[in-house]
Amino acid sequence: MGRKMKITQDASDRADQRARTEELAKKTSGMEPLQVTPPRFLQGYAYTAWRELVPLLNTAGLVKQAAGNSLMPTDSIIKTGI
Repeated sequence: MGRKMKITQDASDRADQRARTEELAKKTSGMEPLQVTPPRFLQGYAYTAWRELVPLLNTAGLVKQAAGNSLMPTDSIIKTGI
């Protein structure tokens, strides 16, 4: 099994990796970012981690809120063509 495809916004990375990231941004532009407030079922460390990580993930734009309550890594959108 090969490596997962790299998604990057770094100008020093390969052109195909940057192109993949741009394609991802176009395909997910209509999707909602992750909700900033943690879900009610999270407690303790999970609650704190959500509060710290979600703003970073939303800024990067690489993870979006999927339909319903599940999270969908955006690299799977490129592979499946959703």
